[in-house]
Amino acid sequence: MKWANERFTFLSDATARGADVEVFEGDARILLERQIERDELQRFDVLAVDAFSSDAIPIPLLTQESFQTYLVHLQEDGILAIHVTNRYVDLVPIVGRLAEATGLTAIYIENSSRDSRFVSSTDWILLTRNEVFLAIEAVREDEEHMPEPGSLWTDDFSSVFEVVEFGN
Repeated sequence: MKWANERFTFLSDATARGADVEVFEGDARILLERQIERDELQRFDVLAVDAFSSDAIPIPLLTQESFQTYLVHLQEDGILAIHVTNRYVDLVPIVGRLAEATGLTAIYIENSSRDSRFVSSTDWILLTRNEVFLAIEAVREDEEHMPEPGSLWTDDFSSVFEVVEFGN
């Protein structure tokens, strides 16, 4: 927590704007599961899953069980945002299958880099049941075609081999 406050301004900026900021240290999925056990639901409007470090794949954050945990903590019309940028692994089909399995509509967004703003390109999938959000033209502006869904990853099954992009 000290490191986050010393090196970044997001938390202090959000607090200064009146946001209710609470930080929980530890494995996010485990913390969310424990909150469900204690009936301490977060009721998020937006939950972003952005735990990718370099090209590592946090498989436990991309399983059917993890998505069920996220949905318990989301508002009914909330948005689950999954960061899928990776040089060697195509996670889009996996998240597409998870969207199907959980009854969510998926929007695949590719953001291009902007050197003038020091922004790297990133790919996100937004998942929701919120029809009002889905109807907003600006939301669909950068939407890309979702490929055919891949395998359904669960806590008992996942195969990175099928989504590795060889030769890139």
